[in-house]
Amino acid sequence: MNIIEHPRLYRLLTSMGDLSPRECGDIEEDLWAMFGQDATVLVTDMSHFSKVTQQHGIIYYLAMIKRMQDAIALSVAKHKGLVIKFVADNSFSKFEDVDSALACIKEINHKMKAENAKTPDIWDIELCSGIDCGKILNINNADMFGDPVNVASKLGEDTAKP
Repeated sequence: MNIIEHPRLYRLLTSMGDLSPRECGDIEEDLWAMFGQDATVLVTDMSHFSKVTQQHGIIYYLAMIKRMQDAIALSVAKHKGLVIKFVADNSFSKFEDVDSALACIKEINHKMKAENAKTPDIWDIELCSGIDCGKILNINNADMFGDPVNVASKLGEDTAKP
């Protein structure tokens, strides 16, 4: 969901440019009351996008993304999580607790290993992932923002190895 697609959120954020710091603080409190929740965030990122795409083309990589999305969607649901969104070769999911997110990513990694064993090496899907927990803004289960999302993203994209 794009922020512009949520009329009330869009109006409140737009109005902040014309308000005093105190009034902006009031809007921030309102937004946290409307959309704030504690959650565990799992972010995954497929490895080797540029290399694989340059070697085999974008359609080839899109087929790999589809396989990854199927595996993630099933595992997240099984572990009582919710896929908030897929963006390119990334996934963003939320869970009620860390144990569920950890069990989920372990299952996803096992699924990918089994799936990779069935296909030639050039079809292997390798994932990097990050998990963090804390207060997030969950915009109608279509997008999420906050430090846990940023930390999980950084861990998955910049720190984790496949």
